Amino acid sequence: MRCTCFPSLALLGALGGAAAGVLVPSDASGGWPPPTSASAEDMAEPEHWPNDPDYGTSVTQSGQWSFYSFIPASSGYVRQEESAAGMAIDLAWRFTQGDPRVRIAVADSGILWGEGDLLEKVSLNQGELAAHKPLHADGAACGGDGALEGFDCNGDGVLSVADYRDTPELTPAASEGRPQGDRNGNGQLDAGDLILHFSDGIDDDQNGYVDDIAGWDFFKNDNDPFDDARDGHGTEGAKTSAAQTNNQLGGAGVCPQCRVIPLRVGESHVADAQDLAKALLYAADGRANVVQCPVTAVDNTGFVQAALDYAHAQGTLVVASMGNEGSRHHGVPATSNHALPVSAVRYDGQSVATSTTFVDASPCSSFGGNNVLAVSSPGCASDATAELAGVAGLLYSVALDRGVSLSPGEVQSLLIATADDIVVPESQEPGSLYRFSQAGFEQRFGHGRVNANRAVEALSEGRVPPAVDITSPRWFEVVYKDQVQGPVPIEGTISAKRAMAYDYWVEWAAGAQPLEADFKVIHKEANLAPTVVAGTEGPIASLDVRTIDTSHLRDPDSPHGEDDRAITVRVRARAHYAAGNVESEARRTVHVDSDPTLVQGFPVRVGDSGEGSPKMADIDGDGVRELVYPTAGGALHVLKVTPKGPQPLPGFPFMTRATDGLLAPPPSPATPDYLGAPRVQQGER
Repeated sequence: MRCTCFPSLALLGALGGAAAGVLVPSDASGGWPPPTSASAEDMAEPEHWPNDPDYGTSVTQSGQWSFYSFIPASSGYVRQEESAAGMAIDLAWRFTQGDPRVRIAVADSGILWGEGDLLEKVSLNQGELAAHKPLHADGAACGGDGALEGFDCNGDGVLSVADYRDTPELTPAASEGRPQGDRNGNGQLDAGDLILHFSDGIDDDQNGYVDDIAGWDFFKNDNDPFDDARDGHGTEGAKTSAAQTNNQLGGAGVCPQCRVIPLRVGESHVADAQDLAKALLYAADGRANVVQCPVTAVDNTGFVQAALDYAHAQGTLVVASMGNEGSRHHGVPATSNHALPVSAVRYDGQSVATSTTFVDASPCSSFGGNNVLAVSSPGCASDATAELAGVAGLLYSVALDRGVSLSPGEVQSLLIATADDIVVPESQEPGSLYRFSQAGFEQRFGHGRVNANRAVEALSEGRVPPAVDITSPRWFEVVYKDQVQGPVPIEGTISAKRAMAYDYWVEWAAGAQPLEADFKVIHKEANLAPTVVAGTEGPIASLDVRTIDTSHLRDPDSPHGEDDRAITVRVRARAHYAAGNVESEARRTVHVDSDPTLVQGFPVRVGDSGEGSPKMADIDGDGVRELVYPTAGGALHVLKVTPKGPQPLPGFPFMTRATDGLLAPPPSPATPDYLGAPRVQQGER
């Protein structure tokens, strides 16, 4: 999971929210979870730590500092303005440690089944196991209430591998170093063993995925998401977000009671867009609350955007990585609609004891106008997705306790509204060693560092900000002011269904990280009823790019003019509650340009990336060459350039065969048939 990252010389600062701690041993007593009365000062004491050996900080290990609400191992070097090493996850645990009904789908390299901290954390599909219920050692049926009837052998109210431990039919028999049923030979009874034992070739739950007992492998199109490349990225990520905690093993998980659904989409943290899209659909159909998506697709297709839109509509939050390139790389899904992109911040020294800050921008973490939040993480942006997926799991757990159904937009708004703003005035001085920061948004830090405790408290108190969603213009879209025929529509939705009323403002400013004072209001509405969802009947505003001036001072992260033609479109909303107002926002970076050399009708949006180079060839035999352009989505475009613009030749675009699982009927019995599944045919998905 951990990418190779080296400390940056740049120093950062942040507003914290806790008191300084002391150097303490890592063998904490495990008096956990902490009481609701515990403070940040209390959390620095080992008695309030989980007893996992990797959690605490000591002279020999940095510990899970990204969870801390205090400064560990303070030696006088950390900036006085900083008072928390991490995201105050430890304080959030006062209110919730998660809920087994909350499931985090990990779309990554798969899982190593024998990992001790995940043995009881994998979500098992009761639909596929209905004919294979666990039994007591004497063959007697197990108990359980409601949907768990016949499954809950150990009486803990959750279906897990442990319920199958005494099932007599499991083979092979126990032997030295191997429990009964250890078919994969790793010395543990795990979900992989259940897959090997109970796969019967029957799609019991009729969802199109035969024997999907514990997730799915979209990379190899089978029912075992085992990480056979032993990359470990998905396993480490699952441990970060939801490891079993306070079990004297490894480290703690952010959301210890949450469950994980392993979805293999590649052999590492890169994947094909089509495989990722299928995994997103599976997660949404399986009612996963969160998709932990550290992978960056090697291509882009309309299918992956459609899958993200579907997941969003189904109530599934997709946490995406900004990328691990340390650049402005525009990766997918981080530049797609309905994804929550995050970057990583970390300490700047070789250990927490030698560091001067805990919000140094990770040198391997990519950045840009689409960066929504900074996440404390010892690794890169891909690692940060795991931490934030766990925090989101905590929020969904609190919502369940309160009987509230949170939308992905509300979760994102909660995280933005409660983040710790990262601003260091001295970073703005010439020659400063600090990474540039300012009040409000920056490309390196987004809206600030996640504060899990503050987000949980806000939700517990019912202070949910408006959900703000911009769908057009697209991220980094180039708008040609000499080509448009009128104002550019700004599309999306704003809602605040839990408030007494809400207001919103649509604004723009030049640059990728303009100051608050730079924004100009395009449109505003006030005192809207909570039943009103703005934007459902047309654009929420429009901007005439033909008349605006994009000139601005270059920001320190764009010294070569990378964002000279950039503007920021922002939608800001305020919800009114009896106890006060809460705000949130969404934004888009757009580039406004002019190009008199453009052929009429260009550029043409095709919806997919084109890794293959375009060619010119005379396809229709009229002696004039057409533009031939294949895309990653399987479309072959042939365009004839005419005085009125490009026109597709008859019969084009030609579509190649659909990706496996989406071709009906399937070409062979071994090919998955997702669309032909009874639940799909009956309109249940």
